[in-house]
Amino acid sequence: MVTVTPEQLVGLMEKYKVKQQSLPQEQHDENKEKFQALLGNATKMEEKKAKENTAFQAADADGDGKLSLAEYIDFNRRLAENATVDGWHLAEYTDTEHQEYWTELTGIAGTPDGISQKDMDSIRGQVRAALAAKPAH
Repeated sequence: MVTVTPEQLVGLMEKYKVKQQSLPQEQHDENKEKFQALLGNATKMEEKKAKENTAFQAADADGDGKLSLAEYIDFNRRLAENATVDGWHLAEYTDTEHQEYWTELTGIAGTPDGISQKDMDSIRGQVRAALAAKPAH
């Protein structure tokens, strides 16, 4: 498991907060409610994870188990499509923002050529846990 340092965690959470602030308060509140409900529902969490797994596998065009930058951007577009269908309100990310985030993830994981699903899940899980403990406002 990849361990995110406290400094890295603060940086990732801050980026998330900045993007969330671009949403109207009503949408932010709805997302917060959905997030809290999701955390309390194992079945919904499994469904969300299954969608993420499917998106990862579809985006991993070369099948090497890691997402290159282009594959990572495709993965995030697939996640955004799924999230929109599921009623989440999303802040828009540019390809440059995806590149910055990918570079940060691969740096944390120590794999500059791509990010594996296991490493990404580990990092995202640590960020989600921190957000659940200290909701973004």
